[in-house]
Amino acid sequence: MQDYNSTPFKQADDTPEPSKMGGGFCLAESPLNEGFCYNLYACLLKRFNNYRRNRKQLFSEVILPSAFMWFGIHIANLEYIFRSPSKILAPDAYPLGQKILVNSVPIDAEGSNVDIRELMAKMPEAEQSF
Repeated sequence: MQDYNSTPFKQADDTPEPSKMGGGFCLAESPLNEGFCYNLYACLLKRFNNYRRNRKQLFSEVILPSAFMWFGIHIANLEYIFRSPSKILAPDAYPLGQKILVNSVPIDAEGSNVDIRELMAKMPEAEQSF
């Protein structure tokens, strides 16, 4: 009969201390767990290593966007030789006296006490617009 108390696996109390494990590395004792600067350093180091391995990634993520920003800023800062005069936009600039179409009966006739014809007659230039 097999004894279930004696197993070939190690029990939880048999685990070695972190200093006795291979390499002596423990995440709790790691300087990466101490603060923001260490984590930032690790992220930047990882990014640098990725860029060193893959030149296309460096070109498409750093150099190309920087070139587009530089080009766009220089286009925005161009001074034009010819300045056109400012123009005031007004309805009379449109040809043929534009007419505004309005329903003669309001959509919500039960809840409205406004006569549409009276309202349109009080608008500026009502004879020409409606």
